[in-house]
Amino acid sequence: MEYAQTICRLYYLMIHADGDVTDSEWRVGKQIMKLEGFADEMLETEFAHCRSLSKTELMDLCIASLNRLTVEHQIRSLAWMYIVSEIDWAVDKNERLVIDQILASTVKLPHSEIALVESELSKNLLTFQDLV
Repeated sequence: MEYAQTICRLYYLMIHADGDVTDSEWRVGKQIMKLEGFADEMLETEFAHCRSLSKTELMDLCIASLNRLTVEHQIRSLAWMYIVSEIDWAVDKNERLVIDQILASTVKLPHSEIALVESELSKNLLTFQDLV
């Protein structure tokens, strides 16, 4: 349950980082929920909770949630963050700041492992072109 909540919170944080939530970001989020086996209701519940928080509170909650996960789930969560940030072809500077803040506040995770998991997860998504 903690992993599902963390993914939903990080997803919310990433898609709102640049102030412009795109259709492709929504579609990739739905794919993430499906691939991870999370119910759509989980996403809606967590989004409602996230909307009630300030940016600082949300960032703190995301970091705390991420730090409670196993290393495997931390890596997987960060890999999903990278995928979401890249779905509209360019990582916005605000998305990059969010990623940097998260990385600076978590256990030191090997970037090579995150990249490997990101690559594996990307293969399971609809083709990139279908999401954009």
